[in-house]
Amino acid sequence: MSNGYIGGDNMNFDPMARINQQVNDSVRRQKEAIDKIVENKRNAEQIQIEQRDFLKEISADVKGINEIIALVRENNEINEQTFKLLQEVLTIITAKTPEEANDILGNVVDTANKANETWGTIQAIISYGKMLGKLTFPESGLFD
Repeated sequence: MSNGYIGGDNMNFDPMARINQQVNDSVRRQKEAIDKIVENKRNAEQIQIEQRDFLKEISADVKGINEIIALVRENNEINEQTFKLLQEVLTIITAKTPEEANDILGNVVDTANKANETWGTIQAIISYGKMLGKLTFPESGLFD
């Protein structure tokens, strides 16, 4: 790098070398500034692309929300029906006789069938009802 002097030790001042150095420094700083601006612009464009892609994803997800809400509501109604059936099965423990407990279980199964409960739900209710019947009337043998 030139120090603005010709001949090193003889210290003769060269104004052209100094101007040339200043111009070179100025050009280098301007190039760095332009490079930084270009990089920032690329980053901003990349961010905009990513934001657009993200918004498209959100838009696609939002379209299905109404369907999800309907399914959740339907599922809540089904769960509410199943819960009511389970509550009704619990009344087996209040039965005075094994036959009364068996009638309660039969009524619950009929209600479950009419409510279009799944076979798995009906089987679970029957199993639960039989277990309650065995616990309430262990010697009856009616719930084996």
